[in-house]
Order: sequence, then C-alpha cells, then structure tokens
Amino acid sequence: MQQIERAFWWILNAATYVVPFSREFRKCSARDFKEAFQELAITTFFSTMPLWIMPLLGPIIFRTDVSFSHELFGTITGGELFVYCAALVGPLIYIITRRYGEMSEDNNRFGFTIAFPHGVSFVLFSALICLFAGFAFSLMKNPIFLPKESPVHFNANGIFWTSIVVYVFSLYCIFSASAYRNAMTEFVKDTPRDEDTFSTQFENRKNAE
Repeated sequence: MQQIERAFWWILNAATYVVPFSREFRKCSARDFKEAFQELAITTFFSTMPLWIMPLLGPIIFRTDVSFSHELFGTITGGELFVYCAALVGPLIYIITRRYGEMSEDNNRFGFTIAFPHGVSFVLFSALICLFAGFAFSLMKNPIFLPKESPVHFNANGIFWTSIVVYVFSLYCIFSASAYRNAMTEFVKDTPRDEDTFSTQFENRKNAE
C-alpha cells in the first residue's frame, strides 16, 4: 500500500512539471479552487451565450429541421470560438502585468518583474493564444478562401477540434490564474510589492490544507 501511495504522489509531482501553471497548486486551498471554478462557470456561461442561445432556442421558437448540435457545430467551424479564446485570456496580460508587475530598481536585472506565480508564463501563453486565434480567424474569414470555387477548403472537423482544444486551454488559464489570485489575496495585502520578498514568503508558505 505504501508503494502504491508513494507511486501516486510521484506521478502527481511529475505531472506538475508537465502541466503548465500547476507547480504551485499545492499552495492553493480547496476554497481557492472552488471560488475559481465558480468564477469560471459564470464567466463561461454568460460569455458564450451568443454561441448557444439561438441554436438552443431556435428550434423551440421557429419551425426548423436543423438540430442544436448542427447549428453549434456550424458556428464553431466558422471560427467564432477563436474570438472567444482571445477575449478570455487577453485581459490576463493587462491584469497580471498591471497589478502584479513592477519596474525593477536593480540595474543588473531585467527591468520588469512580475510578482505572480508563473506570471511570465501566463503572459506568454495568453499572448500566443491571442496571436494564434487572431491569425486563424483572419485566415478563415479571408475572401480568397470563402468562395466555393476556391481550390483551398478548410477541414471542418479539424477546425472544430482545434477550437475546442484552444478554448479548453484558455479556460484552464483563467481557472489557474483565478486560483492563484485567490491564494495570494492576503499576501498581496501584507507583503511589499517586491518580487524577491514575495516569492520567498510564497515559497515558504505551508501547503494549503
């Protein structure tokens, strides 16, 4: 039994080095994750309403043979979900850099530091998602590829699943950032806005119970 438990924790610890933003999850409490999940659920419900409200209510209000799943599939394959991906993670770039970033007074270091767990990674991944989503959506809406006689046609299934994967990862970014923000609330109030001081105290913090 001890060997199984030890193997489980070894796999879990190894996974934190593979899954982005997860290395400091042990510092978050169950309440932090619960509040982050509630925020994510509410945000997702209302922000995606333009995607699913009409396909869901359309067959009820109007006489049509088109199913909800078919309408939703057509909307996603049109590239609209890429816009939602950028809209989700885009604000993270400003929030993390504006609220938790500061100019370093040490001339021997990089001029800008972020006192937030995985702050640089959040900013980079968010920027990459926005660039990819913007490029994909612009490419799909390019008039060259829209005519039916165009020699190039998009793979609807590929676009659908790519959109889903990028969107789910965007949700994971929001969830992770929210959990860390909840765990940091007291630290942000009581700790000076210095990355070295904050990082030391955050690392020395006992794992959340």
